[in-house]
Amino acid sequence: MLFPRLTAKTLHRLAEVRIPECLPHRGNGSTLCATLLSALLFPTIPSPGAEQFLVTPTAVTSSSSATDFFAASNLINNSGLDPVPTLTNYQNAQHGSASPSRAWATAARGRDYFASGQPNPALTFTLPDLYQITHLVVWGFYYTSPNNSEARKFTLEFSSNNGRTWTGQTDVTHRKTADEGEAIPLDRKFQANAVRLIVTDNYYVFRGVGGERVGLGEVKFIGQPPAGPDPSVSLRPLVDFGSNSPGEPILSRTLAIENVGSQPLTIAPLAPVPPFVISGGPLEIPPGVSRPLTIAAGSGVSPRHPRTGHQ
Repeated sequence: MLFPRLTAKTLHRLAEVRIPECLPHRGNGSTLCATLLSALLFPTIPSPGAEQFLVTPTAVTSSSSATDFFAASNLINNSGLDPVPTLTNYQNAQHGSASPSRAWATAARGRDYFASGQPNPALTFTLPDLYQITHLVVWGFYYTSPNNSEARKFTLEFSSNNGRTWTGQTDVTHRKTADEGEAIPLDRKFQANAVRLIVTDNYYVFRGVGGERVGLGEVKFIGQPPAGPDPSVSLRPLVDFGSNSPGEPILSRTLAIENVGSQPLTIAPLAPVPPFVISGGPLEIPPGVSRPLTIAAGSGVSPRHPRTGHQ
């Protein structure tokens, strides 16, 4: 059966978007294009492409720079990396052993840096442009063998206005890699042109080698092009209402809406357009977060359409 043309025309008037001549009906339920459902909410802007970049920061500052053993500038200059990493080969790039010209390290603080009462070291990176950051990429810290001073846990904070304000935050753990790199996926995309990396732990263990400092070899990020002008959303391509026997109610479905812009987004659904009812709004969606709207058939609607008699 075709989705009712009257309803399609109503949606067309609401959103002023082009609709296909026939909208598909699957079995005894309905399959709707996400663009059609989004017309109930607002005209959407296409989500950004999946092109990725290996991002090398253009500048870095260290909160412990006055006492650092090795300078933080070594984290962004490819020193010690062979080959110089690109998006296609960074997983094969290895880092040389720590030295004053090719690693960052804090001063030594007792046996365990993080038991010494010192503030957590914070590294603030300036990026060359605005990106949607998806991964943190780090190379480890070692001398002639793996060393427990290698940074282990991080809190990342993100800014889209060059560090004037910090809005997003996430915690990640880095495995001990010594000369190897690791791409650590973030729990969501963060739009940023500056990133603050706060080290909250290293690999110190009693009677282990190292742990009195905090160190890393190199830091980069993987990012995608920034989201378009706000509001910008990402939707699933289909919402499938499944197959029901005649007379059975049509089950409700959830439409997940992700804010891929850089500013908070408020969604207030319009009045219901029969036969569908949308609930769950208004929604407040922070940047990078997904929130659901519930879509259900109106009261008394069953898979048998009253206008056509088709199932």
